Amino acid sequence: MRKFIAIILVVIFPYCLCYGKGAGSTAAQFLCIQPGARPSGMGEVHVSVIGDGNSLYWNPAGLGYLDNAEICFTHMVYFQELNYNFISYCKPFSDLGTFSIGGITLYSGDIPKTSEDTLGNYVDTGETFTTLETAVIFGWGKKINSKLS
Repeated sequence: MRKFIAIILVVIFPYCLCYGKGAGSTAAQFLCIQPGARPSGMGEVHVSVIGDGNSLYWNPAGLGYLDNAEICFTHMVYFQELNYNFISYCKPFSDLGTFSIGGITLYSGDIPKTSEDTLGNYVDTGETFTTLETAVIFGWGKKINSKLS
């Protein structure tokens, strides 16, 4: 099992380095968008709430308090066809705790390509492009006793 985890980390880590941002900026800003209406409505203090499918994003230790399997899905439409999606599936196992897998995507829709003419004006090329940001999340939480997980 340790060898498998080491291989996964060796494969994933260099991929993350290739897509880093420049100096003075951060990568993966789409991860700062908070999923779920309840956590957002609570002023983004959902870390104290336990037993919810949103715990995968906010506080994986809270997964240990889930009694049943749960699916959580969030879809938000921002301006200009910018779509944000979050999904998580949490499955409790009696002795092992609760395992969860989830994903986050931010999709832009079609953005028109432009070029600059000799006068400095932007000209529509008739082509479009899209952007897609994706993250996969794994989590585990186990209830040790009623006050600790």
